[in-house]
Amino acid sequence: MTPERRAIAVAGFAAIRTWDTPPGVRPDGTTDGDHLRAWVIEARRLLADPGRHRVVDGVIGGILAHVPADPDGVWPAAPVRHLIEEFESDAFDDGILSGQINARGLVSWSPTSGGDQGRVLAEQFWEWARRIADQPRTSSLLRQLAALDEAWARREDDQSQEFMDRDP
Repeated sequence: MTPERRAIAVAGFAAIRTWDTPPGVRPDGTTDGDHLRAWVIEARRLLADPGRHRVVDGVIGGILAHVPADPDGVWPAAPVRHLIEEFESDAFDDGILSGQINARGLVSWSPTSGGDQGRVLAEQFWEWARRIADQPRTSSLLRQLAALDEAWARREDDQSQEFMDRDP
């Protein structure tokens, strides 16, 4: 890759990582699936240099983690689920997973509340995974998120217990 091409790629990746609203997301929060799919296909084509497919899919997946839930409340929205199932790309799935976690931003807990927040998130992911069980890759991704939140909840429970066990 030439230095010029590398500079363009770095600038492009930096720019798309700052997006809050992915292409195809309408002002009312619904998703134009055709627009979203066309953008993803074109972005993959334009950004993919030999040996960079994993990076490209990961970055695009991270962007798509910001696509709002469907009107029925299921996340990710159906157009994103269709892409997950179609691409069968671990890097794409990992980008969505990481993007979903990173989209939470700074999270704070009361030292005595334990993992309550993590258990609530985990149950939501389990419920969505059950609702879309006919979409195996997406359901698996949701189960991974649920398991991560359950592990986080256990860690927070342990830390809360340690806090409460301290001598005053």
